[in-house]
Amino acid sequence: MSYFIHLILLSLGMLVFLRILLSNNRRYLKYAGTFVLNFGLRLFLIYMNQHFNFFQTKLEGQAAVNLQKVFLATGHVSIHSTFFLQWLVSFPFFELNGPTFATILIDNAFVGAVVPMGAAYFMYKLYGSRFENYTLFLFSFFPSFISFSIFGLRDIIILAVVTANALASLYMFQARKKSKQFYKAAFVYGGTVFLILFIRPEMSVLLALPFFFYLLRGILVIVKRLSDNYSRVLVLSTLAGLFLLVGASFLYFANHFLISNIGGTGGASVSKIMKVYAQQRYQRQIQNGGGGSAIVHPATYHHLSIGGRLGVQILGMVVIPFPWEIKSITKLLAFGDTLVVLFLLFHLLRYYYRQFKSKRVGLRRFMENPFNVLGLTFFCCVMIYGILVVNFGNAFRLRMSILPYLIFPAIFSLVIKKSVPYAP
Repeated sequence: MSYFIHLILLSLGMLVFLRILLSNNRRYLKYAGTFVLNFGLRLFLIYMNQHFNFFQTKLEGQAAVNLQKVFLATGHVSIHSTFFLQWLVSFPFFELNGPTFATILIDNAFVGAVVPMGAAYFMYKLYGSRFENYTLFLFSFFPSFISFSIFGLRDIIILAVVTANALASLYMFQARKKSKQFYKAAFVYGGTVFLILFIRPEMSVLLALPFFFYLLRGILVIVKRLSDNYSRVLVLSTLAGLFLLVGASFLYFANHFLISNIGGTGGASVSKIMKVYAQQRYQRQIQNGGGGSAIVHPATYHHLSIGGRLGVQILGMVVIPFPWEIKSITKLLAFGDTLVVLFLLFHLLRYYYRQFKSKRVGLRRFMENPFNVLGLTFFCCVMIYGILVVNFGNAFRLRMSILPYLIFPAIFSLVIKKSVPYAP
């Protein structure tokens, strides 16, 4: 009975909230219908998986439940736990249902169904109804967004935070002459970086990437406005020094994360990291008889050069899995998600090509389009994660977490079908 109350509270609460938010009846019906369909689909898939075990249970799915048990036993929970935010989202319903896995599944399905509502609403405010419709559809029915509702993992919460980060980036760009809106967007942007520290700390660097791209655009504008070469050289030298300082800091923190990730304590080069990862994967899957699924066969990966491993891993962040590796229903479904990603990438890259083909578009003009910035963020994330990931499952999860950086610019390229490049 408590689960029924749980579902009623979430569903009616969202429908009432949408009614208050949307005065237009047509838009309300569109949002409400999409929410009900999306939430219902996720709940149905959860129910089917729990009864027929189509997908293997993930151990981390119980992490927030375990935090609730700790809270009941001790009266407090460590905010440093990477599942703290997920526990916080479900806490009110843990009080209703008790520390149960079903509570996590229902809440994750709800968050996954709410994200498209928020993304579409704010895209409508910025760019209009065509952007709204594409956003509502893609965020509601993207295969990986739906599939991760059934595992009870934190990935749906991560998706919500990254989506907010991408939207805040667009708002900051559009609001550069409206201080109130800019400061609100900047607050949300900073908040997403702060929140991700509680969920997946290494992603905080990735969520900050749009800011650095916008900073680069500002630098290009300033340099262009300088009247003499001496001033340009002085400004560029100063800014180059600042970038080197920021870059050194980034490398320091990245190195610390990478070393801790492979169980080390000292410094390490990329080649050392790749070698250790390859050896761990080889031992886990060949010598120890299983555990996880590599992007390519571990024996093949074990004998590749460092450059070959890195290339495979970066490509394996985009194409998951490689077609010849499809040997299970799980991988077949994952490849279906990949086909959607490739479709969006095709349209985004085609739009990039049209811009650079135009003689009027240089680096500064290219950076004036915030969707170009989000697309660059996606490609940078793919390359950075490519250093870390050799596991099929991890690659799929990490790619899902950065897809908003691809979806928004891909929607822009689908809506704006002009031969002359357009910057909003």
